[in-house]
Amino acid sequence: THKPPSLSGTLQEVDLVTVLRASQTISEEIVLSNLLKEIMQIVIQNAGAQKGYLILEKNDSLFIEAEGHINKKDIKVLQSIPMESSSDLSAGIVNYVRRTMEIVVLKNAAEEGLFVSDPYVTENHPKSILCIPILKQKKLNGILYLENNLLTDAFTKERLEVLSLLAVQASISLENAKLYEDVEQRVIQLQMADEEQRRLYSQLIQSQKMEAVGRLAGGVAHDFNNILTTIIGYCELTNNRLSENDPLRENIETIWAAADKAAALTRQLLTFSRKQLIEMKVVNLNEIIKNMGKMLIRLIGEDIGVDLKINRPVGNIPADPGQLEQILMNLAVNARDAMPFGGRFTVETKDVYLDENFTRNHEEVVIGNYVMLKVSDTGEGISPELQEKIFEPFFTTKEKEKGTGLGLSTVFGIVKQHNAHIFVNSEKDRGTTFKIYFPVVDESISEAEQSDKEKIPHGSETILIVEDETTVRQLISETLKNLGYNLLEAGSGDEALGLINNCAQDIHLILTDMILPGMKGPELIKTIKPKLPDAKVIYMSGYTEDIIKSENYSKEGVIYLQKPLMPSILARKLREVLDDPGKGVAA
Repeated sequence: THKPPSLSGTLQEVDLVTVLRASQTISEEIVLSNLLKEIMQIVIQNAGAQKGYLILEKNDSLFIEAEGHINKKDIKVLQSIPMESSSDLSAGIVNYVRRTMEIVVLKNAAEEGLFVSDPYVTENHPKSILCIPILKQKKLNGILYLENNLLTDAFTKERLEVLSLLAVQASISLENAKLYEDVEQRVIQLQMADEEQRRLYSQLIQSQKMEAVGRLAGGVAHDFNNILTTIIGYCELTNNRLSENDPLRENIETIWAAADKAAALTRQLLTFSRKQLIEMKVVNLNEIIKNMGKMLIRLIGEDIGVDLKINRPVGNIPADPGQLEQILMNLAVNARDAMPFGGRFTVETKDVYLDENFTRNHEEVVIGNYVMLKVSDTGEGISPELQEKIFEPFFTTKEKEKGTGLGLSTVFGIVKQHNAHIFVNSEKDRGTTFKIYFPVVDESISEAEQSDKEKIPHGSETILIVEDETTVRQLISETLKNLGYNLLEAGSGDEALGLINNCAQDIHLILTDMILPGMKGPELIKTIKPKLPDAKVIYMSGYTEDIIKSENYSKEGVIYLQKPLMPSILARKLREVLDDPGKGVAA
């Protein structure tokens, strides 16, 4: 059940996980009548509104199809809204949105905008009004009307961004629900409701769900990673300036740990939607497990025995070390929760050759050499009917406060990004075993990759920082000034061009965000390069799809840094690019 919004005159902050769960709820409902009610209830709950209406267009008229917290008087008036009327339910605003397909936000409806004299506004005196078109491929699917009678400016920029993303999800779900109704009708008419058709349709819905939730996750992650860059960055800078015995270190480290958890959640969201940028290196799985041994033991807990069977040598694999650690931690947490009364947790590695007999039963696997990562527990096990769902995002059998449902979907996303394969074998009350097969490469690990804990390097070059988020720009500036660099700072592409035109000194490197007001980072670099042909470039982004879609993504020599940034990582990457003639040279 959905409680009505608070009438206290205050708004709760937008919660990332709550919004993502709301998006998941919308994406799963395929019965149109239920979906309309669900959309309205979720929006009212998260928007800061007191009441609202979901309006759909039928036969050139607008009709209320779902409502939230309206009274009986309103219900009688709102049975139907003629297209050209402006006398009912602020239909002037609704029709304006229908014609223009633009979002209308009124911070104080009775005192501003085109609709001050609208009869509904004059009679009811709503403080804040928000009207959002629900579009699908530039076609109007419906209109969402919300109002708050207590607060002015109730629909903040943050809430508007979230609601706009939810509107995209609502539009996709409406299309899916209509498609589902059509398919169901056809199945009944033709009596073709066989299992294969249902399976294919279920796959279609799951694919659309993943893309929609991934789009929402990515949009939130972009802003979230800027915030986390500031928190994590200043935690590191502050911690480096405190003595070992300073009592404030514990406070800083607690904040840092909390921010790291938030960053991990964001990475999980991007990973299961396959939009996490990975940095592939030649690594050895045994070394990664060995380095994580103590952490895994602490993570599992004292009442569970841990066996690390990694004594035999195994081949090297191309992988992102951080992502492999993520796999191990997620599987360890999963195993721990499956053994509430204790048990054994085992991690094993082994070189294997997957032959024709194996690939005959697993068509997606290519014959060849692999390193197998086997992770087992002696816990409660997973029933056969649940094994088909365990890799779905947000699916969880845990209590609400004990799991997000992202752990195994994150593992699955990482495995697929590494061209690897994962299989699960489990029996109820007899434990679970995950086997992951990573392709082997005939390459050695370089000494440079094995040792990266050197002191933070300094420099004296001139760096141009282009970043529109003020706190992030200040953090980068403070970090690099302390390391000896000369700095120029700009908050937009136009401002950067102005600095370059008036700058007499050589600029050795440009550190720019991918998304900037006015022009994007790559566009800025194309404009700058003729003037500064020798300047190197590093791109930054809080949302990796911006990087992946860049035309330079696959070019050799192009360098990207993913937010949230840590000052030490930024400093090392900066020195690495400046010292290597082949890096950071492409525009």
